[in-house]
Amino acid sequence: MNPTIGDTIQYGHLISHKSGASEFHLHDFYELYLLIDGDLNFFIHQSCYHIRAGSLLLINDLEIHKAANLSNKPHNRIHIHIPQSFFNKYSTDKTRLQSCFHDRAPGERNLLNLTDNQTAFFIKQFNAIQETHNSGQFASELLMDTYLLQLLIMVNGIFQDKSLSDTTLHNYPLTVSNIISYIDDHIMEKLTLDHIAEHLSNDKYYICHTFKKETGTTIFSYILLKRIAIAKILLSEGKSVTEACYQSGFGDYTNFITSFRKVTGYTPKKFRDMKALK
Repeated sequence: MNPTIGDTIQYGHLISHKSGASEFHLHDFYELYLLIDGDLNFFIHQSCYHIRAGSLLLINDLEIHKAANLSNKPHNRIHIHIPQSFFNKYSTDKTRLQSCFHDRAPGERNLLNLTDNQTAFFIKQFNAIQETHNSGQFASELLMDTYLLQLLIMVNGIFQDKSLSDTTLHNYPLTVSNIISYIDDHIMEKLTLDHIAEHLSNDKYYICHTFKKETGTTIFSYILLKRIAIAKILLSEGKSVTEACYQSGFGDYTNFITSFRKVTGYTPKKFRDMKALK
């Protein structure tokens, strides 16, 4: 389990062969993911980023994502998971600390390639957060918040200079890319393997095997997460639970409630109410 800062912010430093979560997933927090050493592909929605040492990924609470290790060597990464409550506490109308996470379309401009000095500063702040958390010293939570604020100020400064954002994308294998494109274009319809296979002029067992092999996720799992992601956006915009259900492609209200809670940990109404307070 990841350590926490003030029981709200999670952080971790991992060195492993595995890339972490091997299947597409969603968070209910914001993530800073810095690769210190390694060679990975990182999939976010329809985008595939090739990341190496110094790559910083910005992932919000609406983006489907997963990583894939490209070599059999271990990779070294650190992450910080930040809840919305942190931004509520410190952001102002003039200083929106979550800008780097939300002032872009899902799956776009997620990658910042840091300089050596910026990477060193990120690691320094991360280590300060970790050491302060472990020390239990007076006002440690305030100190940890301060280190994270300094880090977010740097990250937002880099993000706002669009020339520093890495927009170089690496395509999925053609079959997988075609499957995802078809799903995204028909997400409001009833999607079946037969329909997808017929559109791609491929055997349905072949497309299932290929998709699972390349993404680590089944086609139906991807469809479900895609619909949940759309529903989260709709609920965040103030849509009713019923509107979010049917406008995200769920044809069954009960299934929507059950699936949303299973994936996010909240009922759609609870999620909508939380967003309304922010």
